[in-house]
Amino acid sequence: ANTVERTQRGHRIGKPDAEAQLTEFISYTCSACANYERQGGSTLDLVAVDPGKVSIEVRPFIRNALDLTIAMLAQCGDVAGFKNRHRMFLYSQGEWLPKARQAPQSQQIAWSRGDAAGRLNAARALDLDDMLVQRGLTMPQINACLANDQMAQTIMVNSNADRAEFAIDATPSFALDGSKLDEVYSWPGVAMALQARFAPPKDAFDSN
Repeated sequence: ANTVERTQRGHRIGKPDAEAQLTEFISYTCSACANYERQGGSTLDLVAVDPGKVSIEVRPFIRNALDLTIAMLAQCGDVAGFKNRHRMFLYSQGEWLPKARQAPQSQQIAWSRGDAAGRLNAARALDLDDMLVQRGLTMPQINACLANDQMAQTIMVNSNADRAEFAIDATPSFALDGSKLDEVYSWPGVAMALQARFAPPKDAFDSN
């Protein structure tokens, strides 16, 4: 149940052959995404992912250059550790996002270019790299990830492909078994969709 594997556009958490597949389109700078993870992450683990009923595919949805920087940091390191890095950045959003908003305009402009220098500067200024160091990565490893323009391009291409394929207009957004959950942008909506997915057929108790 704790298996993590890289997919074409993200990372899958849980058994690849789970009965249902939930896809999460997540922006790391989106407060609603952080709220969703806090409210539903551990519950999903307990009642759906750990028993092997649902697998979760996390796909980064890039709304701005800081999203890209953090998506690259979440993917930096071993694949097995992706889940913990992903949640770490969302759980700590209240610490680093206010700092980003309060940064000097000149620094924000540098970040917005989305190039390697901007990514490295953002990670250092917001202590995002220190968070990974505390999880065992070295600064050379982290800097190499952030300087990887091919990784950045791949993430952007995948995000744009999801935007087009699923008509993503807000984050977080979700798909269940490959179909977008319309008007579902929070944990209560996802919970209801999963309950409906696993509800017995209406005639299951029909004596006839």
